[in-house]
Amino acid sequence: MQVQIPAITALVQYYDHPLRCFTFYDFQLVLTFEEYVQILDMPIDKVIPYQHLDQPISMSILAAIMRLPARDLEDSFI
Repeated sequence: MQVQIPAITALVQYYDHPLRCFTFYDFQLVLTFEEYVQILDMPIDKVIPYQHLDQPISMSILAAIMRLPARDLEDSFI
């Protein structure tokens, strides 16, 4: 893969390391769930996507989707 050094150099100034995303003037560019799955090598073949976007999600359901202990997830929420 050919790396475009000028593009990397330009993007580096917008990278917010604590948030692990690119922060621009009026938006943040972050990885999608699918990209995280690929990076972490956590296949989601048998996981049904959450379909109730108009309803608040419980911490236990979110933890099950992310395959994390609910306590760890609760500690990371502000």
